[in-house]
Amino acid sequence: MFSTILFPEWEMHEKPGASKMPECFTDLNLDQIIEPLLREKLNRGLGRFFYTPLEDIETVLFRQSVMRDLENKELRTAVSAFSEAMILLWEEAEQLRATLTAKTTYENDFLSRGQMLELTERYCSLIDELSSVLGKFAPASEGMKGFFAYLSDYAVSREFNELRGNISALRERFDKVRFCMLIKGDTIKIRKYEGQERLADSVEPLFERFICEGLPKYKRHFPETPSSRSVEAELLGMVAELFPELFGDLNAFCMKYLNYENDTVLLFAREVRFYLSWLEYTDKVADEGLYFCYPELSMTADGLYDLDFYDLALASIIGKKTVPNDFELREGERILVITGPNQGGKTTFTRSFGQVHWLASLGLRVQGSRARLLLFDHILTHFEKEEDLVNLSGKLQDDLIRLKAIMDIGTSRSIFLINEIFTSTTLADALDLSGLMMDSLKETGCPAIIVTFLDELASRGSDVVSMVSLMKDTVSEERSFKIVRRDPDGRAHAMQIATLHNLTYEQIKRRLAN
Repeated sequence: MFSTILFPEWEMHEKPGASKMPECFTDLNLDQIIEPLLREKLNRGLGRFFYTPLEDIETVLFRQSVMRDLENKELRTAVSAFSEAMILLWEEAEQLRATLTAKTTYENDFLSRGQMLELTERYCSLIDELSSVLGKFAPASEGMKGFFAYLSDYAVSREFNELRGNISALRERFDKVRFCMLIKGDTIKIRKYEGQERLADSVEPLFERFICEGLPKYKRHFPETPSSRSVEAELLGMVAELFPELFGDLNAFCMKYLNYENDTVLLFAREVRFYLSWLEYTDKVADEGLYFCYPELSMTADGLYDLDFYDLALASIIGKKTVPNDFELREGERILVITGPNQGGKTTFTRSFGQVHWLASLGLRVQGSRARLLLFDHILTHFEKEEDLVNLSGKLQDDLIRLKAIMDIGTSRSIFLINEIFTSTTLADALDLSGLMMDSLKETGCPAIIVTFLDELASRGSDVVSMVSLMKDTVSEERSFKIVRRDPDGRAHAMQIATLHNLTYEQIKRRLAN
């Protein structure tokens, strides 16, 4: 039986998820992607689903299949409109429930009870509209098929039809209510209608002679929201005294259907936003000509790859200027060592690697044209940070403490992303320390990326893959931001020293020009 659109089994939904942003989000720029989504009003409460990676491939495939169904624009439009309307309706109902159950609020009156009747009517209309629309589609996913079946059954259930019948009966009775309002100065009196002539019946024929085709229409629409709530509520209270039985039944209706929403339908409306918000976000990037795909997930690090992947946070800003890259870890390969000039896209490549793995673990479509990724247990990052003057430890000590902390956590299914470590020490010490670090990673057997200026690290065994950030040409030193699988060119460390001392070709050229 259907229970949630995010998991194949309700028990999985009940497991506690992460309540705050994971530590790796900032290093991977995932905070720039996810946090704006969560700030949107309709997406409140979805944080734990973006913060908690899935643990099994079955659930990943369940979500991928739902998202594929929602790529149908017509179906997505219908579901999105339903979700938004249902969420906003629920928020209104929550405010009314607080009012109708309060003993002290002056708004606990028949005007609020009438609004509750209207909300239940709108709720029934939403259910009827979506259930009729869904018949046009044949979803492939178990999640959407389950919800379709559940909603169809609910729409013809005794519970729902009883609610709808009670609403219709009350509406019909209220439509027959007639009363007179006598206004004199600042005094208003209400009395029953006793066949008095409607003034409109005599006024409208009088002005019919002035009606001409083609003239502007001056009819004014008056909103349902009361313009003077206290006055309208007081008048309605006076009307209620004339029709005590009818208004008594309205009061009983509100108490009986105070919590009228179906919990499963309401949960769907909220949680389907997980998919809808992601499709909205990624569609804008896809419109720039960049690829998205549904990756194959693996429980081991053999044969991982992603073609045409990129930094999604960056792509959402620069669009068509984004430069995609590929990576591949063939059988037995575990560590990508990336060298090349500064500002050549090495860190962006590393972030992208972490991004696609995290997003894939949520069951979302990810950057790239085709991919096979690891269903990890941890993404552990060590990106360069400014020296912390508070703890009085040097940068090298800080690097080592942070590195040990993530090494103690890592397993063969963890992903290590290490960016420019040991830059504060001598070349010889950096080589020795980096070598020890790589030996530890090899023992773990986990996939890793190491961004470094130390070319020697790229040849530390058959499980190490060398990748290099390319220049567009050797004269201008303009970066191509393409990172390819090849041996290091021996210039990475030299370029770092030259840049440090303002001795690169571009730096010298600028000085001579001045």
